[in-house]
Amino acid sequence: MTEKDSALPFGFPLEGIPLAGKLPTPGVKHLGLPVAGYQAQSDENVALVNENKVLEERVLRQIDRHVRNHGSQEIDQRMVALARTKIQEGFMWLNRAVFQPKRIPLPEDAQ
Repeated sequence: MTEKDSALPFGFPLEGIPLAGKLPTPGVKHLGLPVAGYQAQSDENVALVNENKVLEERVLRQIDRHVRNHGSQEIDQRMVALARTKIQEGFMWLNRAVFQPKRIPLPEDAQ
């Protein structure tokens, strides 16, 4: 890592991440995903989830280092795979806690 990179959070460049380096605009809402149950989100929520995504990527890259050492008898690849799954699941739940998708009505509910 270069000296310039070490000044960035976690040594990870944030330029490609939406809202990186921008202050939230109070009251601004981003349209929800075009998926049933998802709703508009504030700048603050989007920024928080983007931070979570950076952290998740850092951890997954550390796990990747263990996968690359798969020939070692010291690293149990089943445990590495479980770690990856649980980290991905944990961040999914964390981001879901922020975005709070809702249950949707079904056609039979109108009857």
